[in-house]
Amino acid sequence: MMQTTNGGNPAGLPAPTAVGGGGGPPTKQGVLCSMKNTYEVLDFLGRGTFGQVVKCWKRGTGEVVAVKILKNHPSYARQGQIEVGILARLSGENADEHNLVRAFECFQHRSHTCLVFEMLEQNLYDFLKQNKFSPLPLKVIRPVLQQVATALRKLKTMGLIHADLKPENIMLVDPVRQPYRVKVIDFGSASHVSKAVLSTEVGDGGSNVSCSWPPGLHTSQEGFCPTPLCRSSPSH
Repeated sequence: MMQTTNGGNPAGLPAPTAVGGGGGPPTKQGVLCSMKNTYEVLDFLGRGTFGQVVKCWKRGTGEVVAVKILKNHPSYARQGQIEVGILARLSGENADEHNLVRAFECFQHRSHTCLVFEMLEQNLYDFLKQNKFSPLPLKVIRPVLQQVATALRKLKTMGLIHADLKPENIMLVDPVRQPYRVKVIDFGSASHVSKAVLSTEVGDGGSNVSCSWPPGLHTSQEGFCPTPLCRSSPSH
């Protein structure tokens, strides 16, 4: 089950430069703290409109995880609440069986919402780019699509719409050990089907249909996370 707590600030983290080798603790680049866990930043993985994603080493277990750090802004905080609520629901399901990313914990680090996920290898877009966008053989396309369909089928049974499915949000788990094993990630744009707004735009190129959630969805999350999303913890 995903835990929700409060703890430390990505805004003050230095840019990662070096990573410790071997099986011991990494070089300390910055620390994110929840009530129960401490995560040392190893590397910077990516940046988007929402904020940034960093690779972290979990003290005590040595586990490597990905931490999504949302910007400290009201609109992103509201978006984060929606994502946390959906992840809380998904945490009760078998993520591996349904090809969905596993979420471990949510906490507040000096007013920034931090989401802790399992570390996955590479997104599908980067994989295609790495291979110069060469067409994939059908024997590869078929299992990838089947896995994505399994994930979407599970979301449908839960009344959820992903709303942002694209190659960047389909991750290869481990290309070496599990070739073309994929998982769906990023529920920041997801919505419950009853909350979605269907809009159709008609232009010269035809109709474009899109789904989104209405303003104020964050104030009404019945069916999502029934408890406070992130609880306070002592300062670190």
